[in-house]
Amino acid sequence: MLKKGLLLLFIAALAASAFAAGKMNFVMENTIYDRLMGNEPFVGPVYTPKEAALVSPGQKIGQTYYDTQHNSSISRMIQKDVDNQVQAVYMVSPDASWIIRHVYFNNSEWWPPAGTDTSGLQIDPGQSIRSGYITFDVMSDGRGVAFYHVKMPPGDPNMYYAAACAVDILPRLGSFQQVLIDTITTPPPEATTTIWPHGAVDLNDNVHVVASRIPADAGSSGVIYYSRSTDQGATFSTWVDVDTLYDLSYDVTTSMQSGKVAIAYTDNVGWASGQVNNDVYYIESTDYGATWDWTAKNNVTNFVPTDTTRAYCDVNGVYDNDDSLHLVYSIRYVVGDTTFYYASYIEHWSKATGRTVVCSDTLIGWHSTYTSGGWRMHSDHPSIAIDTTTGYLYSVFAGNPWGDTSAAGYPNYDIFGSYSTDGGATWSTAVNLSNTSSKDCGPPNCDCEDYANLAEIVDDTLHILFVEDKDPGASIQTPPEGATTLNPVRYWKVPVSWLITGVEEADAGLLRPGKFVLAQNTPNPFARSTTLKYQLPRASHVKVYVYDATGRVVETVVDETQKAGVHEAIWDSKGRGSGIYFCKMVTPDYTATRKMVVLR
Repeated sequence: MLKKGLLLLFIAALAASAFAAGKMNFVMENTIYDRLMGNEPFVGPVYTPKEAALVSPGQKIGQTYYDTQHNSSISRMIQKDVDNQVQAVYMVSPDASWIIRHVYFNNSEWWPPAGTDTSGLQIDPGQSIRSGYITFDVMSDGRGVAFYHVKMPPGDPNMYYAAACAVDILPRLGSFQQVLIDTITTPPPEATTTIWPHGAVDLNDNVHVVASRIPADAGSSGVIYYSRSTDQGATFSTWVDVDTLYDLSYDVTTSMQSGKVAIAYTDNVGWASGQVNNDVYYIESTDYGATWDWTAKNNVTNFVPTDTTRAYCDVNGVYDNDDSLHLVYSIRYVVGDTTFYYASYIEHWSKATGRTVVCSDTLIGWHSTYTSGGWRMHSDHPSIAIDTTTGYLYSVFAGNPWGDTSAAGYPNYDIFGSYSTDGGATWSTAVNLSNTSSKDCGPPNCDCEDYANLAEIVDDTLHILFVEDKDPGASIQTPPEGATTLNPVRYWKVPVSWLITGVEEADAGLLRPGKFVLAQNTPNPFARSTTLKYQLPRASHVKVYVYDATGRVVETVVDETQKAGVHEAIWDSKGRGSGIYFCKMVTPDYTATRKMVVLR
C-alpha cells in the first residue's frame, strides 16, 4: 500500500511539473455558463433513429429527447432496496420540442429478460408539464422517494417552478404522491423559487432535501437550502439557508448505521470569484438532521492561490461500515482566477485518508485539445458506493478517451470505474467499463454513455443507470451542443470482477466478443519490460506506439497487418527514464490509449 501511495504522489508531481512547464497541449476557456431550468427554447436539428446503429451495453428501460439529466452533481437516480430489487428514475421529454417534460420511474420487477426493452411510469401528476432534474432514494420498507422540480400550478398563467418530493404508496408500485416543499414565499416570484432538489432518506425514514434557486445572472452566486420531513415526506420544514454556491454541485448523504446526515457541496474559495474557483465543503448533523451548526463547515480541499486546480460541478458521498463519510468530486485545472482547462481528474476524500486520487487522468483530461461543453469536463460526474460485506468502496464516472469525439467535436463519454480495498487510501487503475468508441460519429449514430450514476449498495454487482446519448453534447444549451436525438435510458449490471480483474481481460475472452480492445499493459508499473495486449475482431493494419509525457513518439512497437485475434507485443524501456508513458493503438476503425508507468 505504501508503494502505491508513493506512486500516486510521484505521478501527481510529474504531471504537475509537465503542466507547469507548458509541455502539454490544453484548451482554455473563460465562459460563464447559465444554469439550465428546463424552460430553454427548442433549437434544431432533430434526429431520430431509423435503425439500430451502435448500441451501448445494458437494458433499455426508457427513452428521452432530453439528454441533459443534471446541470452538475447527479447525486443518485438509482438505488437497491431492502428486497434486493433495483429502482431507477430519469427525466423524459417525449418529443423533440421539449415543451412537455416529465419524470419517470422503473424497477427490476417490471423488467423483462435482459435484452428486451421496457418503459416506466410517470411520477409527477398528469397535468404537470415541466418536471425534471430528478434524484432518488428508498425508504426502509422499499418505497421509492423521488425529488425533482415541477412548474406549478398547472394551467395558471403565473406558473412558477417549485421543488417537489413524491413517495410511492407501496414498494415498487409506481404510484407516487407528490408534495411541494416549502417555497419561501407562496406563490413566489420565480427568482426566489427553490428548485433542483437532491434528497436522501435516513435510517429512521426521515427525508432530507437540499436545493438551490435561480440566481440573478449566470455569474452570480446562489444559495443552497435545506429542508427535512419527519413524517416520511408528508410535510416539510421551512427552507434554511446553508451556504452560498456558484455551481449546482451539492449532495445530501445519510448514514446506514446512525443519525449522521452530511450536506456536501462546492463553494467559492474565498479569495477569488466566479464559477471556476471552488473548494469542496461538507456540514454534518449527528441527530438525523434535528440540529445543525451551519458555521461548522469543513473545507475538504483547502485550495490556495498558488494551486493550479479547483473543484467544479460534482460531489457525491457515502458512509462506510465505520460510519465515516467518503466524498468523490471532480477537479479541474485553472490559470489565474478566470480561465480554466478542460483537463480534469477524480478525487476522493475521507477524514482517515485525506485527499486521494481515484483517477488521475486515464488519458481523459491531460491531453484535452477540444471542448467538453457547458458544465462538463473530460472526466466528471463521479459517484461512490460501498459493498457493506467487504467494506470495499467503488466509484464510477464519465470519462472521454482521448480523441473519441463526435463529428461536432463533443466527447463520446464512456463509463469508467475504480475500487478501493483500504477505505479510499489507494484506488485501482480505472477501467473503461463500457468501452464503446464511436469517433467522428454523426447523429443519431453515436455511442456516448453519459450521466452514469451508481446505486449506493454494491453486492457482487455495480448497479448503474445512464443515458445513451446518440449525439454528444447538451442539445439544450445555447447555442446547442450537438443535435436533438431520441436517447435510450439504460440500466446496466456490471460484475465487480470487471473492475477487479479488468474489463479488458474480459473483452479478450467471451464476455465482449467481436471488439477492438487495447488492454492495460501488464505489469504496470514496471521496471524494465511490459506486455502490450490487444484484440482485433477482423484482419486489420495495426500500429502500436509508445509516447512519453511530452507527447513525443519514443518507439513504434507494431506496424503491420495482422489477422483477427488476440495479439501481444513486448515493450522494453531500456534507456528510458522513470515516469509516465502512453501506449497508443491505431487501426483504420479504432484508436485507444493506455497509460504506463516506468518505476525504477
